[in-house]
Amino acid sequence: MKKKLGLFAMMMILGLAACGGDGSETTGDREENMPAKKVEATMAPEDAVTETPTATEAPTATPEPTATPEPTEAPEPDYEAMARNIEAKLTIYFDAWKNGDIETILSMTKPEDELYEYLTILKEYENIERLLQMVYADIIFQDYSEALADRVKYSNGKSSILVTNKVAMPYSYLIADRIPSTLYQPGDIIEEGFRPADDEEALEIISKLVKDLPLEARNIKISMPDAEGNFYVLEGERYFDFFANELNTYELDEEYLLSYVEELFDPLGDKIVAAEDSVYTDYSAEHWPKIIELFLHKDFDGMFEYYTVLFDGSDLRTYEFALYDENKELLLTDAQLAFLNDFVDKIEVFHCDIARVGNKEQLDTIYYICPAVDSLDEEVQAWYTENDIKEVTYESFSRFPSDAITRMTDLYMSAATDAKRIIKE
Repeated sequence: MKKKLGLFAMMMILGLAACGGDGSETTGDREENMPAKKVEATMAPEDAVTETPTATEAPTATPEPTATPEPTEAPEPDYEAMARNIEAKLTIYFDAWKNGDIETILSMTKPEDELYEYLTILKEYENIERLLQMVYADIIFQDYSEALADRVKYSNGKSSILVTNKVAMPYSYLIADRIPSTLYQPGDIIEEGFRPADDEEALEIISKLVKDLPLEARNIKISMPDAEGNFYVLEGERYFDFFANELNTYELDEEYLLSYVEELFDPLGDKIVAAEDSVYTDYSAEHWPKIIELFLHKDFDGMFEYYTVLFDGSDLRTYEFALYDENKELLLTDAQLAFLNDFVDKIEVFHCDIARVGNKEQLDTIYYICPAVDSLDEEVQAWYTENDIKEVTYESFSRFPSDAITRMTDLYMSAATDAKRIIKE
């Protein structure tokens, strides 16, 4: 019995040693036998060990910083190409006037413009193409201008462009005043209420009146071209003023040609052409014969002198210090004076000479058709000279004699100023 108890006691001691029941193992021994998660939970953050990813988990890559792209500037527009496009389309536009092509004119005219309404009405009637071809046959467009590209560039953002090119159009205000000398002889009486019998007679009269009209330069204004390079011509009404000045839209019907000629003749009815016994009847009657004579002979010195008669010695030349010295002599070199004299020689004088039938009252209008001058732009001046472009000044003698003289002498002094700018020697 004692032997059995001894053996049992030994077995118990060995079992307790195997189970660690006496609590005497070290911390290191515990850690080796604890689950991994338990170990992590008890570690300080700075001592944490990064877990190795499993075969199914790809390591997360740290993205590279993205560089901010540099802003790119839009390429500079080709202003030279834009200018050439404008010139090409304006050539088409003015050729359309010469050819009587109303549809092309309308395509480059704003529908809101009065000209659009006017031509839309007229295109429904006969002979309108013939009329345009007759009146605008001699149009000259300046199809190249070195300055246009810059004008386009600096008009960017604006709604319109004043084109540097010019166009020469017939001077339409002279048409009616050409009737007496073109269609009548001195001493003839222009009948009152004249109206052509038909379109053919009307066109024949118009053809005579517009023949060899002076060509006067005009400015061109267009809307800013769109992305396709298309634009409207904004000065169109001015190019059609030979007709629009006489007839309103409500007067346009199938007899528009007859009505137009009738309107031209209306203020001339019951007048004598170049009457020999006419008289001046207004309060300046004593001065007009002398002034008319001076104007017809382009006697500018005589005009200055007669002005002093009208104003008790007051002389227009004394106010032009840059042009005249104290002796009233022009401050021009020989070359500049030659330019001025040549300008005066080239002035064409046109006299509309009529008188009323009843009291023989004389009614004059004198036109000075002068060479066009642009003393600031050599390119434009060369174009003027090459194409014989004119500037027109006129006086109808319906005001004071001094006003008439001032108008014509201003023209002379402007030409003298041009001479100083153009001729530098």
